[in-house]
Amino acid sequence: MDPLALHLLQQNALSLGNCHVHPVGLAGQNSLRTRRLWPEDSQTEWGVEQVLVFREAKATLQELGLEHIDVLRVAAGGQGVEVLASLEPWLKDVKVIYVEFGSEQARKQIDQMLDPSHMIWQGEIIAGQRGSLCYLRRA
Repeated sequence: MDPLALHLLQQNALSLGNCHVHPVGLAGQNSLRTRRLWPEDSQTEWGVEQVLVFREAKATLQELGLEHIDVLRVAAGGQGVEVLASLEPWLKDVKVIYVEFGSEQARKQIDQMLDPSHMIWQGEIIAGQRGSLCYLRRA
C-alpha cells in the first residue's frame, strides 16, 4: 500500500474503534507496480517514485484468516474487476464496498457482479470512463 494512504487509514480507524486495518494492496495477481508519489504528472522527468507490492486477493484473505469483512475498498489501479472476481466468495457478506473503475466496461462488469447482493449508494463518475462507486449490501 501507499505509505501515506496507509497512515491516514490507520489514523481514521483509531477513531472508529473495533476496526482493524490490514496493510495489504490487493490485486488480481501478485505483482509489483511503480507509483509516482510526487509530482503526479508522469511526463515530468524527475520526481519521487515507489515500488508497491500487490498480492492476489483471494489467497491473501485466506492467509490472513479473514472470514468476515465489513468494509472493503478496492482501488487496484485498473484491476478492480479482477479483485472483485477473486473475492467472490466474500462479496455477498461485505456490508460496504467502495470500488474504483477506469472504463465504462469495468463499471458495467462491477455492477453486474455486485447487483445481486448490493445496491449502488453513491458514486462519482469522471467523464464517464473513470470514477468510484459505493455499494451497500441489500440485506
